[in-house]
Amino acid sequence: MMKIVKMIPLAASLVSILMVSACSDNNDNSQVAPTAGVVFDGAINGATVCIDVNGNGLCDAGEASAVTDVFGNFSIDGQGAKGPLVMSGGKDMGTGLPFTGVLSAPAGSTVVNPTTSIIQSLVKAGSTAAEAETTIKKALGIKSDAALTSYNPFTAADAGDPDAKEILAAQSQLQTLVHAVASSVAGVDAGTSIADAMSDAVSNIAASLESAVKIAGDKDVVISNKLISDAVKATANTVLADKPAAQVAVKAVADSVAILAVSAAILTKENVEKADIKDIAIVSDTGIIVANDTMQTAITKSSASARVETEKLTVEDVAKIQAAQAAQEAVEAKIAAEALQVALKIAEKIAADKALEESATQANIVAAQEAAAAQAQAEAKKAQAEADAAAAKEKAANLEIQIAATEAKAKQEAAILEQAEADAVKAQAEAEQAAAEQAAKDAADAADAAAAAQAAAEAEAAHAAAIKAAKDAADVAAEQAAAEAAAKDAAAKAAAEEAALEAEQAAKDAKIAKEAEEACNKDGGKYNPDSGECVIPPIPTGGNS
Repeated sequence: MMKIVKMIPLAASLVSILMVSACSDNNDNSQVAPTAGVVFDGAINGATVCIDVNGNGLCDAGEASAVTDVFGNFSIDGQGAKGPLVMSGGKDMGTGLPFTGVLSAPAGSTVVNPTTSIIQSLVKAGSTAAEAETTIKKALGIKSDAALTSYNPFTAADAGDPDAKEILAAQSQLQTLVHAVASSVAGVDAGTSIADAMSDAVSNIAASLESAVKIAGDKDVVISNKLISDAVKATANTVLADKPAAQVAVKAVADSVAILAVSAAILTKENVEKADIKDIAIVSDTGIIVANDTMQTAITKSSASARVETEKLTVEDVAKIQAAQAAQEAVEAKIAAEALQVALKIAEKIAADKALEESATQANIVAAQEAAAAQAQAEAKKAQAEADAAAAKEKAANLEIQIAATEAKAKQEAAILEQAEADAVKAQAEAEQAAAEQAAKDAADAADAAAAAQAAAEAEAAHAAAIKAAKDAADVAAEQAAAEAAAKDAAAKAAAEEAALEAEQAAKDAKIAKEAEEACNKDGGKYNPDSGECVIPPIPTGGNS
């Protein structure tokens, strides 16, 4: 159960000051309805709050609804129903008088008050809830980001929220204006009540505020006397469409009513703005009561005088006056439409200039980003080239080391081979000497001297052949080893030379790329390291000189 805030009781005719508020903060349009709520301004007992599924602004049979209790609390079980909230009926427990009129709010709202009724009127005319709220905030000068369709300024004021004062001040101003428009129409015709005129008054004020916002553009909106006078005349046209004399009478006092309404509304708003935040609810109610009572007296007097005067007129005179008023309204409507078109064109021009300026700025940002990217890419390529050159240099040094090692190994292998050859010759000689000695011994031991001599000759011949064969084998092995060493040496030197050339070329390329990039940057261009081209971007043109 929410805390009930007791307000100063208001007269039953002041239907525009009532508020329905819910505990839920959920603004999702799929929300069926607040699960718990309370009607402020004392408590409104027996008021019907419904989900207006068919959008006709009434609580019809079959539509999910609830009745407020003696404290103003209500709860709705919509079972999936969607639509705006509508509130009507009930009795003000503070005054004991019946509540008349109808207030509404867009689907998903958690408060219902004159402000949400204005928003719902714009939604019904084709705006989205968000667009309508933005329009009304602009029209009423509300800077707060709080959602008007879910914000309860009374509970917010209790919590010390500074936005409560701004929103309630604007709402109080609006309530005074709505009451003035409805009262001026009802005051000239005994068969028309303020409640009868309230819905049309809300719609016409909403349309006038929307038009004022469009014409104001980036400037602050001024709720002028003419704006309210136009709303009075438009309401008379719809509510009193079949009562030409009453319609003429309302339009005759529309300008004076507007002066009273605007002055009273401004005073009411200022009083709330000056009050302590804990007192703004009472100040708002008191201000509205005083303003409405003052206006009601003045409007009743003006309406009575206008009604008396129109009663003296013939039907033909009424028709002539009505035609003249209609012609004047047509001229004013044309002027307003032209002013709106001029304002829209100015707004479009401003938006176009702003878009062009933003586009040029964006182009400069993109160009700067691309230049930075190109610079980074060039530096990366330069770093890569330097790294490649260093790697090539290191590779060349490694090849030199490998060549030196190969040469040393070749020399070592040649020395080993030479020693092997010498050892082979020595061994062969020793073998041959031993064979010769054995042969000589054998020959000496032989009885046949000739056989011994023959054996000695054969041994000598064999010795010579063995020496020649060993030498030939050694020469062949040495030549083969030398050829292999020379081939490795040549390959190593070629690889080193190729690596050195690659390193040198990489360094030259990096230098050329850097010089080209610096020249391009100097000319204000953008260097493409991949293609080697320098692109001079066009000079951006903006909407401002």
